[in-house]
Amino acid sequence: MKPTTKKYFEGLEAEIKRTYDYFKKARAKGVDPSNEIEALPAEDLATRVEGLVGPTGVRKVINELGRDNICAIIDWLLRGVTPQSGEEQKTEAIDQAVRTSLAILTEGVVAAPLEGISKVKIRSNPDSSQYLSLYFSGPIRSAGGTAQGLAVLIGEYIRIKLGLAQYRPTRDEVERYVEEIKLYNERVSRLQYLPKDDDIRLIVEKAGVCVDGDPTERIEVAIHRDLKRVESNRIRSGLCLVIAEGLAQKARKLMGYANSMSLDYSFLSEIGKKKSQKNESENEKVKAAFMQEIVGGRPIFSGPSAKGGFRLQYGRCRDSGLAAKCIHPAAQILLNRFPATGTQLKIERPGKGAIVAECTEIEAPVVRLKSKSVVRVETREKALEVEDQVEEILFLGDILVSYGDFLQTNTRLLPAGYCDKWWSLHVKEKNVETCETPTPSQAVELSSKHGIPLHPRYTYHWRDISLKKLQVLVEWLKSGVMREDCLALVWDNPQAKRVLEVLGVPHQVEGGSVYVEEYLPLLSQLGFSPGQEKPVAGGFDEAFNKYSGEDTLDFVKSISSLPVLDKSGTYIGARMGRPEKARERRMQPPVHSLFPIGRLGGRERNINVAAEKNTLVVDCAKYLCPGCQSRNVTRRCPVCDGVGELTRYCSSCGRSVESDECPSCGSQAKYFSLTQIDLKSLWRSAIEKVGRSSNVKAVQGMISEYKIPEPIEKGLLRAVNDVYVFKDGTIRFDATDAPLTHFKPREVD
Repeated sequence: MKPTTKKYFEGLEAEIKRTYDYFKKARAKGVDPSNEIEALPAEDLATRVEGLVGPTGVRKVINELGRDNICAIIDWLLRGVTPQSGEEQKTEAIDQAVRTSLAILTEGVVAAPLEGISKVKIRSNPDSSQYLSLYFSGPIRSAGGTAQGLAVLIGEYIRIKLGLAQYRPTRDEVERYVEEIKLYNERVSRLQYLPKDDDIRLIVEKAGVCVDGDPTERIEVAIHRDLKRVESNRIRSGLCLVIAEGLAQKARKLMGYANSMSLDYSFLSEIGKKKSQKNESENEKVKAAFMQEIVGGRPIFSGPSAKGGFRLQYGRCRDSGLAAKCIHPAAQILLNRFPATGTQLKIERPGKGAIVAECTEIEAPVVRLKSKSVVRVETREKALEVEDQVEEILFLGDILVSYGDFLQTNTRLLPAGYCDKWWSLHVKEKNVETCETPTPSQAVELSSKHGIPLHPRYTYHWRDISLKKLQVLVEWLKSGVMREDCLALVWDNPQAKRVLEVLGVPHQVEGGSVYVEEYLPLLSQLGFSPGQEKPVAGGFDEAFNKYSGEDTLDFVKSISSLPVLDKSGTYIGARMGRPEKARERRMQPPVHSLFPIGRLGGRERNINVAAEKNTLVVDCAKYLCPGCQSRNVTRRCPVCDGVGELTRYCSSCGRSVESDECPSCGSQAKYFSLTQIDLKSLWRSAIEKVGRSSNVKAVQGMISEYKIPEPIEKGLLRAVNDVYVFKDGTIRFDATDAPLTHFKPREVD
């Protein structure tokens, strides 16, 4: 590591430590409900996992074994647990192993390991053998389809290791899964992928573990009700997500993981097969999936494999990879800025979606202007200059996709179009010195002299036109007039002009004439040679009459005086998914303070207005000061400055109690009660401490379990700085998760 880079990171760490020291001092004042900081810094994945789900010591094991060695980590987590261990010991160990493994898979940054798995149980089959049941809930969605499916594979690995039997569902139980998943898709939320009925049956019967869940929806199944081993008739969203979007949708990908874990999950290869047997090609299936559920107001940038759409280019730059795919910044502007950086795309392949990133080193868009001229738009500045003049986008430019995205989604690699990086390798192979982008004449000379394929800038989209249209173009070119710097054509053939546009050949239209500056490479590829006055067609007509194929590019290769490669490659369809929305997360309506003021704050819910009423009565927690025995809504006692302790109250008679139940009436105790608050004095005290005043918007009441009000000072500070609080007491900012391998500090605006 360079000394400057090392110094940079050391500076970050020092600033983080300094900030946390301030946090600790602030918490030590006893104003907040806890003196401890909940969100501690984690230096790596292993530390995050240990802090999130535990157990103590797993950090060292993850670092030693490696995050990819899940099976060895599970073995460590299950140490001391054998098939002969008690059911309670097994259940606790399985619960810990599943959560820790899922936390590793999800990088320890989502709620799935904590909230996505509600519990695990060891239950009995009809033959009294014991099986493992995993209970999933709605937040498992945040793990993503692959991790959802892997959670089941992890459960299967544990089941085998601990000698548990396979889950043996009855016919009614299997049909309950089918009914429930279809009902969830129809009545609750559209699934990303709805498996066929037979696929659901196959997964339930062969998975080995029971994919279960707690009831989450009010909607109930109508047919397969009141089953002995199914605890509710209500829909269980967790299992619907895991089976449909996990095991079924990611079946091919999960097979690889299953093989690496030595699990017999070969049945996954059967998922979706019956659909394939109906003479439906893979391309047709991909297109159908890509164009499903189009949302009004979200544009389709290019249809499935549509000519002139985004051209597939393999590679990666610093802001792509991990499902982030780059397009040219000029394309962003020309598409009315819809695909802004961070926007989600629904794409044809690989995978289902991506987020937009920028790259200027890829092929730029080609457009036809209102003047009928065709130009390459190679810079952001050029796009801004011509955006109001664009009549049609003829070619959207490249979409840069990393090889890893194909590997991760188990998608077959597709042909890429010829690009300048490829051309550079050909030049290097021939040991030829040349400029990065040659002129048309230089490109033709290099290609002719050294046998190098013609530079991609001057190679055109021959596959995008038919042989018949090529013939129309050639007849038009024969009528052209050679000039010193261009080929001049009379604009009397709209069909031929259209062929020139589809090929992506830049040209200018002035009056009734069309001027082609890149005439030399164009004519050379068609077997022409520039004559004194007109292009010389060579043997085009004879070759055309003899050619028996249908591939235009193949024919062009046969008549070209230069080596020509495929410029088009594979086109990728794309449409807009979710718009990019990096912004502050606010409650509705937005508030500065989580202090309850009832309805005294008026429509604006201002503490300032409520404070004019002197006192208010609301449900909130109270603290008992151990020094003067006074009860206050603030943790710091306003009388003696002592640190109070939360007290409980009977929900029926209202008396203060120390146990979970009232000793007098047996009712449940809770930490809040109707309390009269001297809001005016609290408001004045807050203004004195902060030293400034502002309109502070608060809440009418609290929905938390303890109903502990926030210090008013916090809300006042937020109002002064124009920031808002979320319901958990944090100031949140929603940002798109995008990769960036490196940057230079001077690049930060």
